[in-house]
Order: sequence, then C-alpha cells, then structure tokens
Amino acid sequence: MRVYDDYVTGWYLIVAESAVEGRYQYNGNDMFRDSYYDVKDGDTVTAYAYAYLVKGGAGLDANAAKAAIAFATASGGADVVPPMDYDVNKSGRIDFNDLYHTYRGYNKILAAEELNEESMTASVSANMTQYLALDVNRDHKVNIVDLAAIESNRN
Repeated sequence: MRVYDDYVTGWYLIVAESAVEGRYQYNGNDMFRDSYYDVKDGDTVTAYAYAYLVKGGAGLDANAAKAAIAFATASGGADVVPPMDYDVNKSGRIDFNDLYHTYRGYNKILAAEELNEESMTASVSANMTQYLALDVNRDHKVNIVDLAAIESNRN
C-alpha cells in the first residue's frame, strides 16, 4: 500500500496493490480500480492497483490506512478509473474544456460552487473517479504539470 499526500491539496491518495483482482474497500467505501498505478514486470501485471482519496490533516497514519483496506465480499468488480487520454471530460476532443475541468479539479471544485470545507469534501467524494482521472501524467498528484500535459496535447 502506498500513501501520497497532496494528490489534490489537502487530500491523500491511497493506492492498495494486490495480486488478486477483485473489489477492495477503504473504511467500507469501494476503492477504484486504476490500471495506471498497477505494478508491472514488462507488460505483465504483478499487482493490481486500487485507489481512493482521503481527506488529509496533520498526517495520515500509514498503518491505520493499511488496516482500513479490506477485500470486499460483495460480488462484482471495482469501479474503474477512465483511461488516461487527456480528454478528461470525455467529450471526444482534447480542448480548452479539459484544461478548465482539470483546473477546477486542481482547485477541488468540480461540482462545488462555494469554496467551503463541506462543499469541497462533497465534491471530491461525489466525483472520485473524475478526480482520479485528472492525474494525466500519473505522478500521484493533480497540479500544473497535468495542465501543461493537456495543453501540449490539445487539438
């Protein structure tokens, strides 16, 4: 398990890895299957990755986070983070709207119109797969580098 701070400012990215593909949960909430964080040996996946965003604070105890991850007993696979292709809003084009969408995600306001703690938390929780897809360069955080990558790939 890996923990990355400031995936989106104030939020941790939890990545659980397992040789068994299935459904995993963090504190009872389904984690999201994210093939871009898989551990590979060449083209062979040696560990499947499952991601989840957790509200940060003074620090996240890695042991407590690891203890909060469990294999889900319910049937079905995990929700999947959309493939990274710079078209973050899935319009079929890489354009200014993708930059705007990523900028809003970077500022934690994908769905929240007011910048208060409650709306930011609700926005990240309700739009988890979208936030996970914003890391277009896969460096475990959403930042200006992602915006630059989208800009350089715009149609």
